[in-house]
Amino acid sequence: MGGEAGAGGVAGVGGVGGTAGADGFGGSGGASMDACNNTADRQVITNAGEGDFNTGRQEVEDEASDCVFSGCPAEVAQVISAQGKDDVANQQAATCIAVCTGNRYSLSPQCLSCYGRSIVCNTANCIERCVADSTSEICINCRCNLVDSGNSNNEDCVGGFEECSGIASTTVCQ
Repeated sequence: MGGEAGAGGVAGVGGVGGTAGADGFGGSGGASMDACNNTADRQVITNAGEGDFNTGRQEVEDEASDCVFSGCPAEVAQVISAQGKDDVANQQAATCIAVCTGNRYSLSPQCLSCYGRSIVCNTANCIERCVADSTSEICINCRCNLVDSGNSNNEDCVGGFEECSGIASTTVCQ
């Protein structure tokens, strides 16, 4: 699956041609596909929603978002400072968010990586538009990289998450 495992890493978590990060998360190059769309991860997500998969998706996304402030503020500050243009800082923050989220939900490293990368994408591209209200139209338009959204690196964070995870985001792009 591309890439060699780092210490404690999983080969190819970063996708074809990728290199795995420490602790089994992250990786660079390529992207995992359908990483959360398997029986074990879907069950963890369903359990997070007390039996409802859709509620669970929101719970896990909220936990990953909370990790920005509660578990990974220094790593996320580096992403913001570099405006998402520092691949090392992006990877460190994504790994931290994945580990932080994994402390609460026992999802696979590949699935957790999708959540980490999604939060970093949102932070790197849309922090100014989302800090006041992550459900506002201007924030959602930015996260979806719609026309004139102000997305600083022209990345579709929602589409990227959906491709990586194989499950729909709770954010609906219009």
